[in-house]
Order: sequence, then structure tokens, then C-alpha cells
Amino acid sequence: MKNDKEKLQLDDLSPILKKYWEEVVEPNFKIGSGNQSGSLSYDSKTFKGQIKLPTSFSFYKRSDYYLNVKDQKYIHFTSLETFFKIINNGYFLATQFSNHDDPMELLFAGNELSEVITKENIDQLKKDVFSLSMCNYLPENESFDMWRIYGNQGYGIGIVFSFFPNEELWINSFLSKVYYENENNCLDKFREFQKDHLDFLRNNPTLEMERNYSGEKGMPDSLALFLAFHKKSHFKIENEVRFLKSFLLGNSGGLDSLDVTNNSIELLINRKNETYFGYRIPIVSENNIDKIAVERELEKIPNFSTAIISDISIIKNHVDTNPFIIIKKVILGYRYTESDLLKFKKMETEIKRKIGACHISFELSGLSKEFNE
Repeated sequence: MKNDKEKLQLDDLSPILKKYWEEVVEPNFKIGSGNQSGSLSYDSKTFKGQIKLPTSFSFYKRSDYYLNVKDQKYIHFTSLETFFKIINNGYFLATQFSNHDDPMELLFAGNELSEVITKENIDQLKKDVFSLSMCNYLPENESFDMWRIYGNQGYGIGIVFSFFPNEELWINSFLSKVYYENENNCLDKFREFQKDHLDFLRNNPTLEMERNYSGEKGMPDSLALFLAFHKKSHFKIENEVRFLKSFLLGNSGGLDSLDVTNNSIELLINRKNETYFGYRIPIVSENNIDKIAVERELEKIPNFSTAIISDISIIKNHVDTNPFIIIKKVILGYRYTESDLLKFKKMETEIKRKIGACHISFELSGLSKEFNE
């Protein structure tokens, strides 16, 4: 009899979770239907529901946190030293939020959810989410400030690139513009979500949300990812776009459960001699993409074995649901001259060989004429 009662309670949980999605998540965030699962707390006989956002980025098309990468180019500003590290390694590194300099990362928008998530919860979240910053590439509107702040005072490099494959195939990877203050009323949506969430729990007292990152009144863990796309207004000059890689969604179980010998994770040491992790986003050329596609088709033929190219092991280990980066061009900062450009072009063949590229150009910043007359 006891088991029958418990089964009835579990059967009742599914429509409650569905209702939560329809009344709380969907109106505020416009996300495609997620996963709802339920369990029973045997000591208290209360429902425990778990809401997880979809792991596929394609479900986010209607939300504020989605960018279509098809035919889009982005620029990543960095130092000359880091540029050569990227080329020699063959990948970009997205780093843990726990290693970022801004102490308000995730906390700025998180303060709008103070009743459902705590600073301690956010600190844990920072360990499991990786970020790579960039800007939309707008050659006709080049940013002096970005060169000055992130391009080593004009002595740095701007790497222009695109993503492959299109974002609809991505799993646990996200790309969005960063919102500053209450831009697009995003903070209002967080406030409304918190109100709707608490009202729903109040009206459904037998429901407890399972959680790892949230407070006692528990918001769904994965909604906390959106906190990473919000910053204070004094950062607005950056016009930042962020790529996020999450290890808290799906069955990944967070970074603590991740095999750090995985080819995608790298152990690093910062200036304070503290260890942290980086997530590798491999560089791939359009030429290699074509070869990989051909090789995969040939592998379907019985008894066929070949190695068309030998230098793509990191690429082949990076499954199709993770993005790659294709470098389109390299821009020298505004402090460089035409003679500097010639020196870089002498290295062009070697740089192309390193990243397997057939088509990549080197050019001076459009601002260089103003500083080198």
C-alpha cells in the first residue's frame, strides 16, 4: 500500500513540473521545453522536482541568450605572446570564471536573485563554467578602446575568426552578447522570474526543487548560467560577446566529476601561483574540415582504413557537438608599421602550417595610420 501511495505521488509530480516550466521558466526566458524529472524524499514524504535546461543550444533561439554564428565573424584581442601560444598549441582556451579578475562576475545579476541563490552557490558555479571573450568583428567601426584595453595598448593582436559547426549542433556550449545593467530589461526578467518562482513554490508546498547551486528555496541550477551574460554599465565600452562551456548541465555532474585527463581540459597556473582549468577550443581550417568529412564517409566503407591527414588528433577527439574555431585573418595593433607587417608575412607560411590553414591574411589595424604618420 505504501508503494502504491508513493507511486501515485510520483505520478502527480510530472504535471507539476510541466506547469512550473510553462508558468515560470517559459514566460521569463523563452526557452524550448527542458527536462523535468522527479523523485520522492522518503524521510519527509515531499516531492523533489528537478528542472534542467536543454543541453542543446538550439533550444535557446527565442531567448535573449542566443547568437546565430552562421556567416558571422568575431575578433579576439590578445597580446603578441598569447597569440603565438594559441598558434603553437592549435587551440584557444576558455577559462574558469573563478580565475577572472572581476570579483562581481555572476554576482551582478545574481544579486537580483538573492532569495534563491547565494554567493557561496555562485562561487561553486564559477568553477564549473568556462568563458572566452570576443567582440563582433566590425571592420568599418574599429574600437580604439578594445585595442587599448585588451590589445596591449596597440602592441597586441586581433584574431578574426568564425565558429564551426553552426550553433544548432552545440551541446552545453553557449554564445550570447553581454548585457549591461538593465539592457533589454534583462534584470527585470530575473526579478520577475524570482517572484514567479517563489509564488509557485508557495502555491505548491509539497514541491522542493533539487539543486546544487541554489539557495534554500532553490531555483533550477542551470538557469544560473545566464548570470554570466550580465555586467555593470561601466564595462559597456567592451561590447562583449561571450562563449560559455558548461559542465553542470546534462549528465556531466560538474567539474569535480570530470576526468581532467580529458583532451579538452588543461591545468594552468595563474600569476598568484594558483591552479585553475582551461577548456580547449581547437583551431581547424576549412581545408581540414573537408578532409575530416571525407575521412568519416570513407570510414563507413567495410574494411577501409586510412589516415588522410596526421595532425588532427585533437580535432577528431573534439566531437561534432563542440565548436571549433576557424581563423580568418590576423590584425596587427595600431602601434605596428608596414615594415612590421612584412616581418609577420614572412612567418605566414609557418603559421598556416601550424593551424593547417590555406587562406589566412595579415593586415594592419585601420587605426595604425593615425599613430604612425
